[in-house]
Amino acid sequence: MLDTVTYVDSAVVARSHDIVFVKIDAEVDSATAKAFRVQGYPTVLLANSDGTEIDRIGGYLPPAEFLETVDNYLNGIGTLDYYLNLPDSEITTETIYAVADKYSDRGLFEEADEYYRKVVNADPDNKDGYTDQAMISIGNIMRRNEKYDDAVAQFAKVMKKFKDAESGQDALIWTAICYRQKGDTAKAISNFEDFLNKYPESPDTAYAKAQVLPRRRKVNKKYIDEMTEHKTLIHEKSASGLEGCPLPKTARSESDLLALIPEAHRRGADAALPEITEGELMRHYVGLSVKNHHIDRGFYPLGSCTMKYNPKVNETAASMPGFVAQHPLAPCSTASGSLQIMYELTEYLKEISGFDGLSLQPVAGAQGEFTGLLIIRAYHQDQGNVRKKVLIPDSAHGTNPASVVLAGYEAVQIASNEDGIVSPETIEAVIDEDTAALMLTNPNTLGLFESNIEKIAKIVHDAGALIYMDGANLNAALGIVKPGKIGFDLLHFNLHKTFSTPHGGGGPGAGAIGVVGKLEPYLPLPVIAKDGDKYNLDYDRPKSIGRVHNFYGNFANNIRAYAYIRTLGADGLRAVAENAIINANYLRVLLKDEFDIPYDRICQHEFVLSCDRQKKHGAKALDIAKRLLDFGFHAPTVYFPLIVHEAFMIEPTETESRETLESFAETLIAISKEAESDLEKLTSAPHTTPVRRLDETRAARGQDVCFKE
Repeated sequence: MLDTVTYVDSAVVARSHDIVFVKIDAEVDSATAKAFRVQGYPTVLLANSDGTEIDRIGGYLPPAEFLETVDNYLNGIGTLDYYLNLPDSEITTETIYAVADKYSDRGLFEEADEYYRKVVNADPDNKDGYTDQAMISIGNIMRRNEKYDDAVAQFAKVMKKFKDAESGQDALIWTAICYRQKGDTAKAISNFEDFLNKYPESPDTAYAKAQVLPRRRKVNKKYIDEMTEHKTLIHEKSASGLEGCPLPKTARSESDLLALIPEAHRRGADAALPEITEGELMRHYVGLSVKNHHIDRGFYPLGSCTMKYNPKVNETAASMPGFVAQHPLAPCSTASGSLQIMYELTEYLKEISGFDGLSLQPVAGAQGEFTGLLIIRAYHQDQGNVRKKVLIPDSAHGTNPASVVLAGYEAVQIASNEDGIVSPETIEAVIDEDTAALMLTNPNTLGLFESNIEKIAKIVHDAGALIYMDGANLNAALGIVKPGKIGFDLLHFNLHKTFSTPHGGGGPGAGAIGVVGKLEPYLPLPVIAKDGDKYNLDYDRPKSIGRVHNFYGNFANNIRAYAYIRTLGADGLRAVAENAIINANYLRVLLKDEFDIPYDRICQHEFVLSCDRQKKHGAKALDIAKRLLDFGFHAPTVYFPLIVHEAFMIEPTETESRETLESFAETLIAISKEAESDLEKLTSAPHTTPVRRLDETRAARGQDVCFKE
């Protein structure tokens, strides 16, 4: 019997006289494992006490079965010699298979192959259930000997003979591994993806996904598959009595506490909250969070959204206790630090943009637009004619016409010229005394600089109108051009884009608005003022349009933007724009031979290609965008701007490396070629995401997103 049984470095160790028995899992990389030279796969090892190996038993064994196996070995049962010396009457396919496994465990693959083939010959119909695994083992011996083509052919036999069985699934996985080891990445990926499509419920899907994504991408090879099944609701994990956050003890009784709440506001029954431990709670929400794509997870080339890396120093600054704990209603005398930050940020933004006045109050780009249009309306009202219409190019952001209508104006669309920009002649032909303003994005959504801006500004101003700049694409202009000095009268910033504060999914945003001197009186109130070395809030602004948001804007995002500007300085901000332009043009050139680019010339921060060429083979821009998700890339903006058919708007930003851009381009080109070689795989994508392709019509019309009734 056994002398001792212990757990050492996660390995079960049993000792009997001078023999040591160790059960080690594949993941264990302990001193014990190394001492017995066991790494890479689950095993039970027999060794002398000095570490000299005697025998191995492949496969994971629970502690109880492990100890039973050890006892059997001590009694001479289960060893290689035991099986080889069985009388003919006791030899079965099971015992032949056991001999093959024993030889394989010892690394004697020639002998193992001989016995695996005996199993196949003895039971070709797999009545005893060992033939399929023996056939797989034969293929794996070929694979070990680097006879990859022979191995693939062997696995093909298994898949044909045992198509719907577990061994058929295993054979497909081993086929993919063969191709991977052979160096044929494309066929390896194809077979792994084939496995994922055929057997989505298999326990091996996580492994297959983990093989697909890193090998599709030359960059970010540590990208792991965190997109495993996670469909259980938090309430379904609840169990009575579990406690995640114990509340402090109180000397008051429950009835005393309830008496403090008016009866009309008391609950009639306990809230339907889950009971769960803190650890399980964290696992649940972390599991949900890793399903989302974000800039810290992978490349995010969403056109006109400037999804750049968000430096963590900004988060440190915004999380400082003095800022976090500052109450918005605190008197100015106790909030001087916060007021100073906001005052200095307005001064920096005025210097960057060339404007005379600025408000940090709007909390989104669209709200910045709306605020600007209210200022335009107030200005014209002061002039005695509020006017009726606002001109908008056909390449404008969709929020522009929405803001125009919300501010009480009529949106009038004007066409871009053949170069993708606005012509002075077009403006001159439509502008009149009813025109309140022209809204212009510069660079525009085609990624092109509106080079006629000074001529256009003169035409607009001569008509008594104002010219508004949508600052969505300001990332390309930092340190290079000041909008307030080339004819624009007002501009909204997207601090959450240009100045690197995290955004997406509806927030958080910060849409500061800058204006020329004559519009400064109309800014939202209050504005931050400095009197000597003191800071205060100025409410004495009779012409102000009033508040557009509670308090003073999205303060945390303002702090992040302030930290970003202070970190980079003037030279650094210019480098941001220059690198954004270089990255966009490099990626444009990498893709120009595979995709149509209607406005194929030097761009600014982004460019728009067309998927018309791919559509001729049956693949739309939407299909290509969804296929990108399988490779860990976020899709670019699709079908916008509307003036480009099958539009794909790509903005790489300045924070991406050359290797990332090349990896993205290679992937996009490979997907394009799938339109000719494997259209079904392309048009049914994505295949590896937690949620597969949705019914677009139902998703648009069925707004009830409740998980369950």
